[in-house]
Amino acid sequence: MMPPRPAVKRRLSLASLIFLSLCFSFIAASYSAAQARSEIAASPSESAFIRDFSDPSYEARYFTLTHELRCPRCQNQSIADSDAPIALDMRQRTVQLLEAGYTDEEIVDFMIERWGDFVTYRPRFGAHMVWIFALIALTVVGLLMAVWAVRRVHSPASSPEQELSPEQQQARINELRQQVNKS
Repeated sequence: MMPPRPAVKRRLSLASLIFLSLCFSFIAASYSAAQARSEIAASPSESAFIRDFSDPSYEARYFTLTHELRCPRCQNQSIADSDAPIALDMRQRTVQLLEAGYTDEEIVDFMIERWGDFVTYRPRFGAHMVWIFALIALTVVGLLMAVWAVRRVHSPASSPEQELSPEQQQARINELRQQVNKS
């Protein structure tokens, strides 16, 4: 058995170097993510604290709003249930806006303006939704037209044999036979 050539050794060492660096970066990223998770878990949850509102009705409104708003990071978890830093910020903003005298609709509008339509479980129907529905409808119509065109091209009525009379078909067959016999 022959020893590997130097170029092959270089390629092997380069591939192993790339593999090791990818493994190291994955391990380092996993470690830092685990460390961040443990720091978040070690800190007491902000939602566990009882809030003192200036008006007792704010507490019920706060509870309703924080369960109706969705955490942008956790996606299908309300900001009341999420421990993500962005949910904490949203809960703090909700308290500030409640104390400032904002209505529930104004608070939801503020959250949508800041974090987008995704923060509500029931997104509003707006102009962008009309464009999305129009795009979907045009796509469906285009696909139906393409299917119709393909079927029309491949239908038996469009083939040349159907357009010829029996005498013309026989003449065409004879013509093709003569061409084959000549070659």
